[in-house]
Amino acid sequence: MEWEAVQLEDEAFRRGAVIAALRSFEEWDALPQAKAIADFPILINKVSKITPYMPPVPSAVEDNKCLRGIRVVEMSRVIAAPVAGKTLAAHGADVIWITSPSLPALPDLDLDLSRGKRTVQLDIEKSEDKAKLLDLLSTADVFIQSYRPGSLASKGLSAVELHKANPNLIAASLDAYGPNGPWSQNRGFDSLVQTCSGINVAEAQRYGDNEPARVLPCQALDHGAGYFLATGIMAALYRRATAGDVHEVKVSLAGVMKYLRSLGRYE
Repeated sequence: MEWEAVQLEDEAFRRGAVIAALRSFEEWDALPQAKAIADFPILINKVSKITPYMPPVPSAVEDNKCLRGIRVVEMSRVIAAPVAGKTLAAHGADVIWITSPSLPALPDLDLDLSRGKRTVQLDIEKSEDKAKLLDLLSTADVFIQSYRPGSLASKGLSAVELHKANPNLIAASLDAYGPNGPWSQNRGFDSLVQTCSGINVAEAQRYGDNEPARVLPCQALDHGAGYFLATGIMAALYRRATAGDVHEVKVSLAGVMKYLRSLGRYE
């Protein structure tokens, strides 16, 4: 059986697979999903109001970094969200990186992206480990997660439920295509977003070697998304401390792609 690329993509999405058809910028821009992505890559939504709050700085903390005393719980893998956690750690936050004993290690990436963090292995399919996670979140200021849309919510860990348990908590998430549009529940990663959004075609055209597609020399969307997520989290922490506003922060790889395109290309 032969498939057209877009037909295969549609069927794969329907079955929950992770795939992307190669498109040009023009083909991507014509899609409803492209039109559903916000112009700015950081989405910050107010979810509640509390008394302005900033956690006390532990007496053992001697540095004067801006996030000292802030606790971050991070559930993530690979590059994008771990970059956010690493950035917050570099600014003084106490970052606890939750990994799973049932998932393979990524030593080449982990060597870099675990810097400044403490790590804990928890399998949240087990009730005792889920209870440990909830205990950590009860004392956290920020929760970062980058699992596929809806996966943690299906385990009772949605942003709404976590806010009920800890009203001070800033929930931050990172996904492929953003919270709006027909692809909002689809899974993806940097290379696939490059493929479907026109970046790889544009890169090949600019390179001029008659290739149909050419990848960027780095995972630019992953790294950009991580730094944008950290920026949004710091803005949310400031609003919580000064106005008592508790926000949810969202960043998507497709949103970062759209923003980078808006900056123009070097000719």
